[in-house]
Amino acid sequence: RPGCAVVLFPASDLTRLDFPEQHVDWRMRVAIRKMLRSAAAPGAAIALLASPVTWVDAGDPPLLVLHGDQDGLIDKEQSGLLHDA
Repeated sequence: RPGCAVVLFPASDLTRLDFPEQHVDWRMRVAIRKMLRSAAAPGAAIALLASPVTWVDAGDPPLLVLHGDQDGLIDKEQSGLLHDA
C-alpha cells in the first residue's frame, strides 16, 4: 500500500463523462469507451465500477490532486469529486 499518491487532471467519476449534455470533449468520450471496451456509452454500473470515486475513502493514504482551470478535456469538477470522495 502506497504512502501517498499524486494524480493529474483525473477522470474521477466516469458516470459523468460520457454524456453529450455534460459538454465533455468528444475525445474523452472515445477514450472512456475504449478503456471500458464499449462501442456505445458504457452502462452506469460499468462506469461506476471503473470510477476512482467509487473506491476511495477517508482511510486511504493522502492524495495530491493537480488540475488546471483551463483543461479542455476533463472539467476541473472531476478533481473536486475525487477530493470530496
